[in-house]
Amino acid sequence: MPSLLDRIVELSGLPLTDARPLSGGEQGGATLAASPAGPVVVKVQRDPTKAARLLAAAPIVMASQSRWPIARWLAAAPLPCGAFYLQEYVPGTSLDTAEASNVEAVIAANARQYGLGNGELFDHSAQVVAVTSGQHAWFEDVARRSRIGAAFAERALALVASAGATSLPNNDIVHGDLSASNIIINRHGDARFIDSESVGCGHRALDLADLYRQCATGGYAPASTLNRLAAAGVRSAGVPRFITCVVGATLNNLAWHAVNRALDEYEWMCSRAQRVLDRIQDDCADTGAPASSR
Repeated sequence: MPSLLDRIVELSGLPLTDARPLSGGEQGGATLAASPAGPVVVKVQRDPTKAARLLAAAPIVMASQSRWPIARWLAAAPLPCGAFYLQEYVPGTSLDTAEASNVEAVIAANARQYGLGNGELFDHSAQVVAVTSGQHAWFEDVARRSRIGAAFAERALALVASAGATSLPNNDIVHGDLSASNIIINRHGDARFIDSESVGCGHRALDLADLYRQCATGGYAPASTLNRLAAAGVRSAGVPRFITCVVGATLNNLAWHAVNRALDEYEWMCSRAQRVLDRIQDDCADTGAPASSR
């Protein structure tokens, strides 16, 4: 019986050899293989909903990938167990959020996402607007898990309401999972985005917000990194919308913990996430950037 990799070779038409697993770190959770096109990362998505989104996004990603610094998709197709895509292997190191030049490289790369959105993609802006107005199942996951989660959710709603954003444009392309481990800095000092199966449309500030959320929650990045990310987010989206993006990214992350982690771990993460709500208004106010609408 053919192996899964044999089936992927058949469907993609790209010979793959010397396959070995990638675990954790900069390009983990996948398989690295040699091919005539160079080293290739093989990613398999088994969740049916995510697999359907991946397949819908594939032609749009492939059409736009020369215009923003995503690791190129070489092929994508359905499988009996879900779907796969082949991504070029990007040599380099994972983003070091303490390095100012690295952060500026990410901000420059993010700017290239402007205007590349497509209505056929998953709408990350609509999802964030829903979760930050309490109208999404993920908000309920956060609020119903415990009293600590409910208090966090209430504070998050109040913060977004006081910011006053009423809409979030969706005509940019959005990576959808822009953690530091999904950003590679190459030998030229440029940022490349990997593991992009959550790609969708939305406002590009959503990706900066997700990275800001990770840095603030983790507590490992210097204040200067958070300031730079906030300034870039405010320049692109304005203060109200960037606050909404950051709060939405935080609620989305907590929703995952609410469903997939024990109660004590979830409440510990809620306490870490309070750092985001504690500082986002001040960081946005300190940028000195104009509160533009795009």
